[in-house]
Amino acid sequence: MRRTLLAMILISPVIIFGHHWRPHAQQATLSGHARVIDGDTIVIGEVHVRLFGIDAPESDQTCNDAHGAVYRCGLLATSVLEEEIGNQVVTCFPVDTDKYGRTIATCSVNGRDLGDDMVRRGQAVAYLRYSRKYEDAELEARLARRGIFAGEFMEPEAWRHRPR
Repeated sequence: MRRTLLAMILISPVIIFGHHWRPHAQQATLSGHARVIDGDTIVIGEVHVRLFGIDAPESDQTCNDAHGAVYRCGLLATSVLEEEIGNQVVTCFPVDTDKYGRTIATCSVNGRDLGDDMVRRGQAVAYLRYSRKYEDAELEARLARRGIFAGEFMEPEAWRHRPR
């Protein structure tokens, strides 16, 4: 009985941060050179990877800087992630798969957490719906008025769901 219960716990899906995590073969570490899609999405080989715990402005998203001037914060976030990665190898530790089939993962370059870097630089928000991992990084960026936190912006999730 005890072994059966343990097996059921290990095999059945587990709820983490409000969504299902399903252990499967895709959970192996991904590593390689990455192509940046936007401020929170990369591709390694053929695998699309969404950075876990952050939400960056959308590619077409605009924000207002500290002086109220409009700028393309989504393109800037993409450029900053490209700069963070450069031509270095990215290592990702998958934690889930989203509804679009992308791997959700914590990724790093030379031991630097890319999600943490993006939030601390003010190029993404901590995606608190799924994780509190980068909450302190966001607070630091807000207090220092870095990146999007220097002016006004719409949360990326709200931007995606705005009426067009």
